[in-house]
Amino acid sequence: MDVLCLSHSCQRSTLRAGAGFCVGKAECTAELAGTIEPPLFDCAAACGATGERRARRFDDWHSTAQSPTRKPLSRGLRRVGGASRGFNQRFANMIQAFAPRNPRGYSWVLLTIAALFVCAGVADAQTTKARSKTATGTSKTKDDASKDDEPKAKDASKKDDDEPNEKKGEKADAAKGEAPAEEPEAPKKEPAIEVFKDPRAEAILQKKFTTIGRLPDQSKKSVVNMAVGAENADRAVIQRFVDGATYMLTNPANVAALVEGKGGSKALEIKKGTDDLLEVLHKAQANKNTAFLTEYNRILVATLPKLLENNLFARIEAMIVLGQTGNPEAIPVFVKQLADANQTVWVKIWAARGITSAAGGGTREVAAAQAGTAAKAIADWLDKEKDLPWFAQMRALEALGALRQAKTPQKPDQPVFANVAMRFLADKEARPEVRAMAAWALGMMRIDNALSKFNFSLVAHNVAEVAADLGDKVVDVFDANQNQSRYYTSFLLYQIHPALEGDPKVRDAGILKVPGNHAGFNQAKPFLQQVDDLVKSVYKASVELLNAPRGKQKDLQKQLANRVDALRKFLQKNPPADTRLVPGGQAFPGNQVAAAPDGK
Repeated sequence: MDVLCLSHSCQRSTLRAGAGFCVGKAECTAELAGTIEPPLFDCAAACGATGERRARRFDDWHSTAQSPTRKPLSRGLRRVGGASRGFNQRFANMIQAFAPRNPRGYSWVLLTIAALFVCAGVADAQTTKARSKTATGTSKTKDDASKDDEPKAKDASKKDDDEPNEKKGEKADAAKGEAPAEEPEAPKKEPAIEVFKDPRAEAILQKKFTTIGRLPDQSKKSVVNMAVGAENADRAVIQRFVDGATYMLTNPANVAALVEGKGGSKALEIKKGTDDLLEVLHKAQANKNTAFLTEYNRILVATLPKLLENNLFARIEAMIVLGQTGNPEAIPVFVKQLADANQTVWVKIWAARGITSAAGGGTREVAAAQAGTAAKAIADWLDKEKDLPWFAQMRALEALGALRQAKTPQKPDQPVFANVAMRFLADKEARPEVRAMAAWALGMMRIDNALSKFNFSLVAHNVAEVAADLGDKVVDVFDANQNQSRYYTSFLLYQIHPALEGDPKVRDAGILKVPGNHAGFNQAKPFLQQVDDLVKSVYKASVELLNAPRGKQKDLQKQLANRVDALRKFLQKNPPADTRLVPGGQAFPGNQVAAAPDGK
């Protein structure tokens, strides 16, 4: 069974046999404490006799030279300096401190996604036993506990009845003078769990596949030396190493040990195969060993696509590796998987991520024909699969933005791909994470004079709506969960801000950075600037609230709420005149802005 669990705490007991994917909020894991950017990581567990579990970064390039590790909040959330320094400089410092510096600059602040390979019944059995353990380590059922308590209750009742009436009266009088006992706290509400099941993954689990590759040999040590530059790249040795890893990923005995809960070393072979491939990749990236990377990536692109038609685990792990190469030569592989109606959504998520990586998050130019083909594959995926989980939609929109294509050569006057992103941005029922990524994607797309009447005001209006929604969420959850407030603030900083003002590493990115000779932009510029100023005040107030000492938090919560209200009032007074990106184009809903709370 293929299960996706989304929760505010890691609800591992909900996962079942096969491949389960758990997505949590920023507070899901202790690793996230003190960070503004919820890291995205991949956990694969080999259950069985050992119940052993491993965790690794889902986006391992966080630790590579391409992308230094994100800064912890204690260092990242700098105190906003003295008033004399001016807001612009302070905000620039905040952006610099917050930015994870992935290949896409103000890169994706994503949710946590884990691939958990869980054996049938093991997770439930372990959690059930854990709950039933007492302080002494013995197991006691609820009925047993209630029986043990019965004699005590009877003894207490009998003792009370035997007391003289005078003493009972004295106790009653004493009780009157005492403060009433505090009522016990209401039981904490369990977080809601969202479950997504991909029937394609379930179908793959039922099939039998043969082994690809050869038995691993002692080539890994030599290949690691090649990756760090200690030895010259030897194609034959690298190929043997990759073949050994593919053997571990596709060996039916390893898959059976994992799925059937047999445990032992066989259950960890799939983990080892992926780890070996990624270790070499990351060492070469960290050492900027271009010569080795060129050879290694070519071998990966030639070998790993065979695994994309093998067992479920091999498919996912192979695409995780390919997705982290940042290799434009892998784009045709990604496109093919996105177009495959029988491929599981987990592989397609990493295909989208691979496109983003190949495009450097928008900082690297992809050949126009290749970028157009990839953008069409992403748009088709979003259009055909309406029930995609929200984080898959995020990944697809991120890839679409990284390619920077607003239209196709066949229809230069129609913003075909911009329409796709706009559909998610204007959808008030969509999650704010998805809408924020759609905003970023639209800000990244090139709008040239062929789209001379492009409706920038409509885009900016919807971007501002998302900013207001996120600001409200920061206020609403702050008292109960500051980590979640950080989570929502991160979208304001890494998606909403660059949607309007762009990424300094990407030319002409951002709605406010369209070349000045664009007629539609010049006409909309005054409105766009007002929107930007109001949105900027919201995420400035959000950061100041997260920085605030306890004594000032209430005032700053109110200040943030007031700025959100001011933004909403402005949007209400200035609705978009047209709900289409271009005249005669597709119309979008959602031009009505929600009223400010309490009639403000």
